[in-house]
Amino acid sequence: VNKNSDLMTDSDNQSTNQSTRVLFITQSSAYPQLGVLYLIDALRQAGIESLVVSCDIPAENLDSILTDYRPAVVGMSVLTAPQVVEFKGHSIRIKNDYPEISIVWGGVHPTILSEECMDSSYIDFVFIGQGEDVFPELVLDIVNGTKKFTKRVQGHSPQTLDRYSPAWDKVSLSQYLFSERHSVRSPVTRVQTSAAMVFDQIKSDIQAIDPGLSSDVSVHVLEDIKKWDVGLYELDKSIFYYLITSRGCPYSCTFCSEPLQIMHGNAEGKFTWNSHDLNWVKCQIDVIRERLARDGEDLEGVGIWDDMFWVDKKRARTILKYLASEGLTYLIEARPDQLIRDDYSLYNFLGETNCSQVFIGAESASQETLDYIKKHTDLEDYYRLMKHASIVKVPLRMSFIVGFPGETDESVNKTLDFCETVTNGAYGPWVNISGPKIFTPYPGTVEYDRAVEAGFVKPATHVDWGKIHRSTEAYLECFPWMRNYPSATLERLEHHFGQGYSALTTH
Repeated sequence: VNKNSDLMTDSDNQSTNQSTRVLFITQSSAYPQLGVLYLIDALRQAGIESLVVSCDIPAENLDSILTDYRPAVVGMSVLTAPQVVEFKGHSIRIKNDYPEISIVWGGVHPTILSEECMDSSYIDFVFIGQGEDVFPELVLDIVNGTKKFTKRVQGHSPQTLDRYSPAWDKVSLSQYLFSERHSVRSPVTRVQTSAAMVFDQIKSDIQAIDPGLSSDVSVHVLEDIKKWDVGLYELDKSIFYYLITSRGCPYSCTFCSEPLQIMHGNAEGKFTWNSHDLNWVKCQIDVIRERLARDGEDLEGVGIWDDMFWVDKKRARTILKYLASEGLTYLIEARPDQLIRDDYSLYNFLGETNCSQVFIGAESASQETLDYIKKHTDLEDYYRLMKHASIVKVPLRMSFIVGFPGETDESVNKTLDFCETVTNGAYGPWVNISGPKIFTPYPGTVEYDRAVEAGFVKPATHVDWGKIHRSTEAYLECFPWMRNYPSATLERLEHHFGQGYSALTTH
């Protein structure tokens, strides 16, 4: 449901036993929690009713839902983020006040911190990996009391991914419709943003002079501004965030938890890149467009949030051609080597199919660090891409990370130099930077082991992971290797990342 209001259930399924109900509690987010929406569809196919609320729901509201809805299971969809504290609080309260309800933790957090979650008495089941094929079986096992599952439940990638779709009817889709300016950085969106700010200021100035808008001049000026607004926003597309057409990434960057078999393994435990076909994508676009139209909104674009969209190149291009044929723009991610291969064939294709922006995980401006994290990327490709961005005129957004345990001072400064140079416009208006961000070690990755060797102290409990936050001095104290950087570098980091870095300058 949207913002814990207008609760929507599968009440049309009258044959469902009242006790066979699941309440999902999800991370509070500006974007749809697709993992849970897929699970709702899987449960629906098994005849199990479900309801979803956000973890920021007030305790009294949650009590009312638990009392009225009477779920057999509460499923917590948890990311390793500050909100993990809220999930713990909800779990303890439910365990104390509603002992008949089984509590299941699933998602990335219990998947990468499964052993720690197993030690928590307020969690009945720790669900690891993907759940569409297994979670309905667990719910029925709990309801029927057959006890086939132990506390640790191993999920796997669905055997047939196209069998499942997000339960879009459970959320208000218009809340996930964003202006193109929300993430796209291009000459066009910069003009739109600047003009909108000017218009807003003019409106504010007029209303300050004439609060009642009684003057004919005020009325006429505001009418003219409205006409300008219409012209401005006709250029600004509405993009739906977001759609995932495949799961998994076959690459093995040392800092990333996505390739872990426990997250993307099949029933045999082997890594699986799984994908939806074109017909599935067409169906989702139709459903999203129809539901937005009910709210008086138009679908003009879609963000594609796959970990690695391009594994099946033919499938990928077919999907993007379809989106273009529907008059839709799109946001996409790609690797630098993919974009420049065969004389920029893919990058040119993005331009031909109405791509709004392509995002690449550049990570570092040091070849030494790129090799260290096994990015399998050539730094020179970045410069080639930035030059070609001005030719193809598809915005190129590059993300960076600094502070890897083995990263040198020279490497950090190369990345900071690169980001500042791009931001200052040295490579043209079609290139922009996301970040840089601070490296955070997560269990199951090579960089996590390196971080521990470099002095990273593992949080005492899985909930304490939620306290690791890049804006706090406590967060910085977790990374002792950063104290070895010269004071000049620490001052640059403080400029980029805020006052949290002042703690490091004393060392």
